[in-house]
Amino acid sequence: MTVTLASITFNHDPASSRRSALNIRRNGSDPGRVPEWIKGDPEVYPAAYAISDALSARIDVAIDLLGPSNTRVFVRAVPTNPLEFNILGPTETATVNFAANGKRNGLRLTLQAPALVQTGVGAFDVNWTWQYKESFAGPWNDFETTRHRIYVILRQPTRPWVQTPFTAANTQLPWAEVLEWACRWAAFTHTPDAAASAITAAVYNLGPRRVAYDCRGGNPTNYSFPEFDCSAFLERLAGEYGRGPRVNCTDCATIVSTFANVLGADLWQSRMFNQIVPFRCNLMRPIGAPFFGPVCGTGFFNYHEVAWEGACSDLDEVYDACVAVFFPAPPSVGLSTFMPSDINFGWSYASSYRDFLVSPESRYICQAQPTTRRRRLVY
Repeated sequence: MTVTLASITFNHDPASSRRSALNIRRNGSDPGRVPEWIKGDPEVYPAAYAISDALSARIDVAIDLLGPSNTRVFVRAVPTNPLEFNILGPTETATVNFAANGKRNGLRLTLQAPALVQTGVGAFDVNWTWQYKESFAGPWNDFETTRHRIYVILRQPTRPWVQTPFTAANTQLPWAEVLEWACRWAAFTHTPDAAASAITAAVYNLGPRRVAYDCRGGNPTNYSFPEFDCSAFLERLAGEYGRGPRVNCTDCATIVSTFANVLGADLWQSRMFNQIVPFRCNLMRPIGAPFFGPVCGTGFFNYHEVAWEGACSDLDEVYDACVAVFFPAPPSVGLSTFMPSDINFGWSYASSYRDFLVSPESRYICQAQPTTRRRRLVY
């Protein structure tokens, strides 16, 4: 007897991520494909799952099979290497009744023991061996081996990422190339705050090899004006030129919020400034800079932009991949340094983000500006 696996579809229900993978695309120009695996095609597309969906539903994959007409077999997939971690685990055994034409399309197999919830965020390789047997008590026969790239995120992505419409023209569907970096940066985190903090640290640590703060006149925005040239930034991450190494605070805020939101965080890009005068900053180390000092030699910001939670107000938390600051805040003597993440913007002299960033004489000048909050589209 010959049984052939024709295709595997992880995203078998684009209208709902319950029991199905999420709607994603490869990148801004490649819409991807379902089925993600097709017999004889060397191109295998990745799939992504949200832990929040896995908590309330069992996960299925859909397969198409070919076999002898009008026969019945039993089919399953098992990890190829039992000693190797497999995020999806084995599938349950399914009964296959081949039609007169030898086809059985759209067969759903439920994952038996996926480890999504326990493992948290990550990018994982899955190697499955597909087996069939002709009778319930018969021996299992291997008939195919498949390899897949699976992304695990916390919950449904938030804007700029969307799940509908699931069309080739919708470039705001989550990009697999963004998921690859975000899942690696935030690996094994279990909450949006932890994932966003991990991404903040990873982005800051791209300097100076990949990016550095731009102190040329006006500190121009390079990757994020008017929207986010995510394609160019991905090129930069891959070692290509992209738009070059120079970034400013708007770029950093956009990168952090966009990469965190693809995992299910809920961040915005928002600014702080004064309508009349610039504010003086504490000594800091901008991304890619070799040492601490007055920012760009002047020590002043006309504005500063960060990834920000909620209403982007004094009461909400910020994530700043643009600078490292001293702890404790002046006028105390700084004994250590850190990258601000998951820290309340706060009131003046409340040991909050504002105190770490802004010098004591400017803390009442620097004000949160919630009306500037936005989420830049990706392209």
